[in-house]
Amino acid sequence: MKQTLKNIVTWFFAAIVIWLSFIPAVITGRYSNAAYLILGFFLAVSFFCSKKSGYFIDSEFDKFIWLFLIWNFFSALFAYDKSAAFKRYLDFVIPFITIYFMAKNELDDKRIKLLIRILFFSGIVVSIIGILEFIYGRNMLYEGVVQNPFYKQYVSLPRIMSTMMHPTVLGTYLMICLPASFFIIERAIGRLKKIAAMTGLAMILAALILTFSRTGWAVSAAIAFIYFYIKNKKKMLLLTAIMVLFLSSIFIAVKLKPTVQYRVDYKHIVNYLIEGHRLERYPLTIKMIKDHPFAGVGLNNYRILFDGYYGQNKVPYNIKIPDNMYLSIMGETGLVGMLLFVALLFCVIKKGFALLRDRENKDWGIILVLFSSIIGILMHMVSYDLFYWIVPYYLFLLFLGGLASYSNNK
Repeated sequence: MKQTLKNIVTWFFAAIVIWLSFIPAVITGRYSNAAYLILGFFLAVSFFCSKKSGYFIDSEFDKFIWLFLIWNFFSALFAYDKSAAFKRYLDFVIPFITIYFMAKNELDDKRIKLLIRILFFSGIVVSIIGILEFIYGRNMLYEGVVQNPFYKQYVSLPRIMSTMMHPTVLGTYLMICLPASFFIIERAIGRLKKIAAMTGLAMILAALILTFSRTGWAVSAAIAFIYFYIKNKKKMLLLTAIMVLFLSSIFIAVKLKPTVQYRVDYKHIVNYLIEGHRLERYPLTIKMIKDHPFAGVGLNNYRILFDGYYGQNKVPYNIKIPDNMYLSIMGETGLVGMLLFVALLFCVIKKGFALLRDRENKDWGIILVLFSSIIGILMHMVSYDLFYWIVPYYLFLLFLGGLASYSNNK
């Protein structure tokens, strides 16, 4: 019976990765209540079958998590639109508690290796779907099955979306696949398996290029650098050669589709950084903090109160946001919420580096995959409200729990 439950939990985690990879987020959102019931059921099974006394709190890191989640409740309690705030609170806290604590208490090296393999192969298939989308100029998933409000805008450029609904989210997903790819290639035994793994990595990199997500490119390059700098500095020259090839491939792709020329045009990039909406969100967020310093304007209320701070300038609905998760947390949960989140991140980074110091640990390579993926997600949060997107948010929680499982139990 115990072994059966272990197998069920293992495949439950595998099912989460597969679901996130292939089922568009809008479907998960549509059936969120059912998804939360399933998550809650497996958490209950895990908790009652566990013999661990500190299932929900056994470290300083867990304490900061609970403080942050509790403060988000107070933020929702004092929000302008409480209905929107508490809906967002549930969407934030239920996955956090269920996925993170299940992962922290149930994942071990065997299960994490399985998840890494599944993520790698899922990433290859997602990449192939995206590449075919680029070649044929259409994605059948969004033309007859799933309604995607971003589809017409991006398919006409084209910037591929694959199963992720948005190029930027796809860029984050593929970036998360990179450390898993490096791990698979290093562990592949035999020439044919190594060639197959490297071909899979090439497909992921090709799809990453075709997202034309500049932050996705930059963060992926940074994560590759961090991964190999920690893993083996001797491979930095090889990495540099791959980076040059990657950059060259970007300009080749632009030549094939001149409509995305602006994504690499220097003047356009500079003008966007100076005059784009993201820079304007800093003073706007500061105004919100001045009025609501402790609890912020409330979860999911940034957009609702946007016009009151920005003015009636007919800003499109889709950019009435910070497009920066850190600004979003600060504006919606206040200075206290932001400080708690920073403290949480400090604990993550501190524990990650502490684990990586022990190179004799047989699971050192797995820890590096988890840690570098988490760092990549945290870096990518500068470019959009990442926690409001199901796929990167859930993967962040899964990897965070995986890292915590080593911090506390190994």
